[in-house]
Amino acid sequence: MLQELLLSTVLMLAWIEARPLKEIPEKIDYEVVFPQNFPLAHTRTAKKSHFPGKQEKYQQVVQYQIAIKGDEVIFHLQKTRGLLSPDYTETHYSARGEEVTTSHQVTENCYYQGYILNERDSTVSLSICAGLRGFFMHHNQRYQIEPLKFTDQEEHAVFRYGDLEGGPANFTCGVKNSDWPENPFTSRLSNRQANFLQEEKYLELFMVLDHAFFKEYDGNLEEIRRTVFETANMINMIYKTIEIYVSLVGLEIWTDGDKIEVVPNASITLARFAFWRYDVLLKRKNHDQAHLLTGVGLRYPTVGLSYMNSMCNKNSVAIIEECTDLCCNAKSCRINMWVKCNGDCCYRCQIKKKGTLCRPAKHECDVPEVCDGRSTHCPKDQFRANGTPCHNGEGYCFGGECPTLQDQCTALWGEGSEVGDDDCYARNQDGKEGGYCKMVKNTFVPCAKKDIKCGKIFCKGGSGVTPLHVEVEDYLTCKTFSPTLKAQVAQLPTTGTKCDDDRVCMNGECLELERVYHSVGDSDWRPLS
Repeated sequence: MLQELLLSTVLMLAWIEARPLKEIPEKIDYEVVFPQNFPLAHTRTAKKSHFPGKQEKYQQVVQYQIAIKGDEVIFHLQKTRGLLSPDYTETHYSARGEEVTTSHQVTENCYYQGYILNERDSTVSLSICAGLRGFFMHHNQRYQIEPLKFTDQEEHAVFRYGDLEGGPANFTCGVKNSDWPENPFTSRLSNRQANFLQEEKYLELFMVLDHAFFKEYDGNLEEIRRTVFETANMINMIYKTIEIYVSLVGLEIWTDGDKIEVVPNASITLARFAFWRYDVLLKRKNHDQAHLLTGVGLRYPTVGLSYMNSMCNKNSVAIIEECTDLCCNAKSCRINMWVKCNGDCCYRCQIKKKGTLCRPAKHECDVPEVCDGRSTHCPKDQFRANGTPCHNGEGYCFGGECPTLQDQCTALWGEGSEVGDDDCYARNQDGKEGGYCKMVKNTFVPCAKKDIKCGKIFCKGGSGVTPLHVEVEDYLTCKTFSPTLKAQVAQLPTTGTKCDDDRVCMNGECLELERVYHSVGDSDWRPLS
């Protein structure tokens, strides 16, 4: 029974809107409303914050009034308790792939649950952080409310989506589904079982966001947190009806790339996620259930998938496709018929204006790409021309990168390392293990004097980790790797590394720019003036 509810929850999650609405396609049926803060008969003042000397911004109980097709509706809302566990943590990854975990403190709780006054069987799950955003049930119809501005009393859009009988609750998560009437089930329960169902129970939830989901939000962590917290708030509201309180204990965002291979086949991805959770996540954080929110389109007409009868065991995992764009039909995760486009150069299913940024420059040898006003996709990634000076003249752009000896020393020995002195690089003229320009048939080839900066890399300073080979010359300490050890390879400069004015390294030689760039097929290269 709990599993059926979980599957229904998974389906509902996929209907959550990803971003505030600013432009709405003409064929979306919506109504503009102006919420009014409706005073309570006995207003509860905001409690003191956990932070000394600070009052909480949001009241414990609030009411808002809106008009839907002339019908006055009043939301009675109470702040959600225990939405985040006291030991809630967030994990992301650095550019080097290092795991970074913090105990993120949410200073303001703006997430609420409640009902509509004077209406039976109504439910409301909203955040009021920046306008009203969330879901409510009104006269057996599900609605979604989103701010058009960023305050709680300006224009909001209210959407009615799908009748109950045709809504997402009747779509399964990739498994066969059966319904049982409630009474026959409860009539077979013992008193002990019945009492257990009525007791308060707690479910610790951990959410994982894949790299595609992260990119869908342009890396905006505040937007990501808002979506995740709103999702947890809705799950909490659903489970609370059977006396289960859901608390979010952790969030992990795969900022540097996926930790498993996420593929359109939902079953394969779910299995990989289950193994990863068992081998990695459970060792780091105790939790009852883990959800993977993905931005990868699932192949089958499902918006989520989980294992049957898996609550609170090693297979207690689910995947949920981020299929919340207005262009997308959450029943099938396919594009709606009325949509003009769906891609990097689309906004709210409409083609973006010419000149709109769609891919920012990642570094100084990259260039930003903009939409052309016709295509739905961002143009092919382009780079600055090979030979363009970069890093304040320390290097030249090559293949979209700016290779320098300094950066390569930092990569080898960490922050604080520097390029070795010229006396160290002079060793490359020896043609021995201690210094050379290349190896030919296991023979060390010495450098010509002009090529010494294209031979073995020498650095100084940096990491305190003992290097595999250290040369000391005239009180100068030069760090380098020994090629005689099987565990190491000779470290030579990357092709395109600057070795002199208008010259770069290639195969152990310091060559003219034109010669190197033409040799790699750069027909667009032109000598710099």
